[in-house]
Amino acid sequence: MAVRLQTELVNRTGAYDRGVKQAGLYVLRGAFMPAVLIEFGFITNQAEETRLMSREHQNRLITAVVDGIRSFKLKYDNLW
Repeated sequence: MAVRLQTELVNRTGAYDRGVKQAGLYVLRGAFMPAVLIEFGFITNQAEETRLMSREHQNRLITAVVDGIRSFKLKYDNLW
């Protein structure tokens, strides 16, 4: 699921692809379902902070997340 989300985010926003990483974070480890932690950008970077505050960019981000989840679900359920 993380790869599908990452692909959608990079394709829709032009973000730098930092790849998918795994970590033993409790919020992920304690879930009994697929779980992903997404970082949309860094507010310590002024350009990224400005972009994150843009409604248009926010809409692109959420659309990418929804499409990534949809793609995973369809593949997982063998519907696609």
